[in-house]
Amino acid sequence: MRMVLICRAQMRLVAVWDGRPPSREGGGTADAVEQARAAGVDVVRPEGAGRNG
Repeated sequence: MRMVLICRAQMRLVAVWDGRPPSREGGGTADAVEQARAAGVDVVRPEGAGRNG
């Protein structure tokens, strides 16, 4: 599913996550962000974006 998201993003992906680095477990938002960046997709993280709770 993550690769489908990255492929469809094409130019830009808006990611809402806490900014923490990838877990290396392969299932988190940071992992998707890392893959998107590696594929040349511009990743935007809105200021103040994160998870509460």
